[in-house]
Amino acid sequence: MALPEVGRQQIPYESSLEQRAFVSRSTVGLTLDGTTITALIPGGPGFNAESLRVGDEIISVDGRVVDDSSIVAALLGRDEPGSALVLRVRHAEDGAGAELDEVPLQRVPVERLGERRRVARLLQRLGEEAALLVRT
Repeated sequence: MALPEVGRQQIPYESSLEQRAFVSRSTVGLTLDGTTITALIPGGPGFNAESLRVGDEIISVDGRVVDDSSIVAALLGRDEPGSALVLRVRHAEDGAGAELDEVPLQRVPVERLGERRRVARLLQRLGEEAALLVRT
């Protein structure tokens, strides 16, 4: 089962007593399908790293190899805003035999990413409006 976004997502898990959900406090601002990055959240650590791209595959987190079932837990780590992690990624355009890239990130509070997303959207709208004014 692919989990949509690491951040303010609910991560289901089963226990013998009941079904529960966990909401994270921190995020690295990536949307994933398995270990493949499908989106970089504007203003988030992944986006700001500038070396991550949609289609990149995360191979390990803090030196631990990850797969579809372990990636979310590895990215959350202790779920501490401000804590650091290092991703080893294979860039989509480099192919299977390419050297892996190490990308250091720092988890941010989920709330801060929401604020950054709003600012990024406002800046994008301002840029679009400025472009319209220049054309007229």
